Amino acid sequence: MAAAGDASTRRALGAWCEEVAVRHLESEGWRILDRNVHFRVGELDIIARDGDQVVFVEVRARRRRDHFRAEDSVGHGKQRRLTRAGLLYLQRLGPSVSARFDVMAVDARSGCVVAHHRGAFDAVAMDSG
Repeated sequence: MAAAGDASTRRALGAWCEEVAVRHLESEGWRILDRNVHFRVGELDIIARDGDQVVFVEVRARRRRDHFRAEDSVGHGKQRRLTRAGLLYLQRLGPSVSARFDVMAVDARSGCVVAHHRGAFDAVAMDSG
């Protein structure tokens, strides 16, 4: 188990990477709707609008360059929690809202977005099991 200082450092790094991601999305013309929304089933890092679509963005900090992709670091269990939280959030917005789940990787050393995988996983498939 990580020491309290380690957990605090990870939280600070995560918050910083999320801020980098938000600035990137805003520069692309996205509108940020919400951040760090907590439900009993999970947390949504960033909720934004990309045109008419609501997008739930999971931000991943990358400390080193390696060969696996950002979306590969979000396992089935995490996808399921994000999906359930996303569905709860969508209930607030009403019927007929188009949504997707993206995963964004931020290089923790440089503060650059290194990957943005749009539609990283399918919410319907993940919620069914």
